[in-house]
Amino acid sequence: MPKPTLANLIWLFAYLTMVAAITWGFFYARAEAMTQLDTEAAREDWQAWRDDAQKQTSDGRKQSAERGEPVAPVQRSQPKSPVPNGLVLLRDYFVQCLTIALPLSSILFAVMMIFIRGAVATKYQPELAEAME
Repeated sequence: MPKPTLANLIWLFAYLTMVAAITWGFFYARAEAMTQLDTEAAREDWQAWRDDAQKQTSDGRKQSAERGEPVAPVQRSQPKSPVPNGLVLLRDYFVQCLTIALPLSSILFAVMMIFIRGAVATKYQPELAEAME
């Protein structure tokens, strides 16, 4: 087993700090979403937006054109969920989001660590440069 060096301990601390920050961030975002989006006012705003989106569907565009109202420049589909998407994501799929965020960020951290360690540790060796010519 390799002896732990100061550099390896620093990288381990940085990795654990990143994992803790991501986990804390997800829990914080979930708590904020629950307090802000799980209210009656937020549900009313969401329903108003759904009604506006309904006007921009193909049926809604036809009805607006028939009444002489301005037609929306984009056709969209009406959201099916009666609650905001952010609330559904962080309430019902929180574990899945956290489960995929940690491995993906760990892979990104490992790649960046390898790049940084390689860039810092590489020394110019003139004899290798001459041998390659």
